[in-house]
Amino acid sequence: MRILVTGVSGFVGRHLVQALARDGRHYLIGVSRRQVAPIPSVECITGIEICSGTDWSECLRGVDVIVHCAARAHFPRAVTESDIQNMEDTNVGGTLSLAAQAANAGVKRFIFISSIGVLGDSSDEPFDGTQEPKPQSIYAQTKLDAEKGLISICDEKGLEFVIIRPPMVYGPEAPGNFTRLVRFSSLPLPLGKATNLRSFVSIWNLVDLISTCCDHPRASNQVLLVCDGQDVTTKDFLKAIAHANGTKCYLPPIPAGVMHFILSALGKENIWQSLFGRLQVDDSKTRELLGWKPSLSFTESMKRCFQSRHEVE
Repeated sequence: MRILVTGVSGFVGRHLVQALARDGRHYLIGVSRRQVAPIPSVECITGIEICSGTDWSECLRGVDVIVHCAARAHFPRAVTESDIQNMEDTNVGGTLSLAAQAANAGVKRFIFISSIGVLGDSSDEPFDGTQEPKPQSIYAQTKLDAEKGLISICDEKGLEFVIIRPPMVYGPEAPGNFTRLVRFSSLPLPLGKATNLRSFVSIWNLVDLISTCCDHPRASNQVLLVCDGQDVTTKDFLKAIAHANGTKCYLPPIPAGVMHFILSALGKENIWQSLFGRLQVDDSKTRELLGWKPSLSFTESMKRCFQSRHEVE
């Protein structure tokens, strides 16, 4: 099978093509905007700017499956209207243009890596995919808009879709919140009262699910949630980082309400929600439909995040 993966310079895309290359069953094409170091057994095409006007004709010849990992996920500190338009053009326009061209080129399946954020940034009850979407950020809204447009294109043109909505993905050198938590995990953090439960997914479990969806017949035209299957509090997540990394963490028990007042006053409500809010995922549909389960436990995944570092030391 010939598989094209976008965003191979990114965290998920890089891990995915490396795992698929080790599997050895597929011809792999990796696409990236930036230059990337050579990846064994992967044909890399760089300099591709993903937007609504991208011409994919040279990349799509003979491709059976596309895994679309590339996206704009972050803004600079001072967000302009141009920044928002660029995110929309990449995440929505770029996705839909690629899907339409893929369908015309005879691609059989389009796997889209979305986000649990399309359902919201907090959950009173675990998200199981039946909830009405309530995106709370521009990024999540672009993912939802891309999902809707993708389903419409696939319905019209007969292209199979698989939409995967992960929560926060962690792993060695993961961008965003995980790297920040690792960096600050040895410092005193006022999270001793962060007893909210949250779902996470390790990069290895996410990649394993994506790989399964490349050719699983029952994944066709499905929206799938994924997680490690062990929900933990922010406090325990930090403790797991420190334990796996061989450090100690200090978590003063500042009441969550006090932290909410402080962060809200500073205009950092989103940080409070990330640290103290509840966000749980129920991926039982994914497991039952595909006969799939995470390849690693939460503890095993966290240990692997720091394994190579300790082996070097």
